[in-house]
Amino acid sequence: MYKRLKHGLLAPKLVTDYMRDNMYKPFLQILLYAILMVIPIVINDYNYQGIDASYKNLIINEMKDEVINYKIEDFKLEKIDDSADAYDKSVITFINVHISTEDSKNAKIYSLNLMEEGFEFRVAGTAVFKYNYYDFEELQSLELNRLKSPNSSEWDKVFSVTDKVLKEFHRQNAILDGFGSLIRNYALLMIFGLLLSFTFLLKFKSLINYKVMYKLGLYYTAPFMLGVMLMNLFGMMLFLLIGVTLSVIYTFIGSSQIVAKLLNSDRK
Repeated sequence: MYKRLKHGLLAPKLVTDYMRDNMYKPFLQILLYAILMVIPIVINDYNYQGIDASYKNLIINEMKDEVINYKIEDFKLEKIDDSADAYDKSVITFINVHISTEDSKNAKIYSLNLMEEGFEFRVAGTAVFKYNYYDFEELQSLELNRLKSPNSSEWDKVFSVTDKVLKEFHRQNAILDGFGSLIRNYALLMIFGLLLSFTFLLKFKSLINYKVMYKLGLYYTAPFMLGVMLMNLFGMMLFLLIGVTLSVIYTFIGSSQIVAKLLNSDRK
């Protein structure tokens, strides 16, 4: 498997030596590639440091001049004004923030609900995480009405809590996220290998057996696999484009070499 990986990345002409492999071998190779593609995702989950500074600034600006007649005092949500209604606002377009001391329901797809004793984040009505205010010392006292000021020190408390929650969430879900990514990556590689083989089969269909071409297409997904890994690790789409390009070029090199061998053998 290591040789096939090395040749798939660095020596495309040598990959043609594996065209007589049993079909299970390229499928196992694709499984190895799918596992490797999961590594950056798991690393990113464990190294997650919280909300990006640009998103924090976006949230602060969206909350500018907002009137929130609520505060958290002694780890309990209270109304500043007894006549205050429940607070609702969509932040960053799709997350709905709902604040109320009443047991009200938020039907939005993505919702952050601040209730009397604690807060929760829901996706399509299902609580993804739920905490009590006393789980965080920062929430012993929080003047939500001061969040209308971008320079308020209350924002430090808010982001301290959100970063802690999101770090824990990412680390707890790293294995589950990795398993889901493994399945998606395996399917993606199988489809990409199919596209590679089908593209060049149209050119050489009278000379190369489809089964052989599909094997080569799967092996030549190696640059694509590496491109996805680097893109996920460094966040640069350029790596993916390079990976796709190399996979296409390598498949052309490999199929052309097979055709050349077949033509030479016919002449003999």
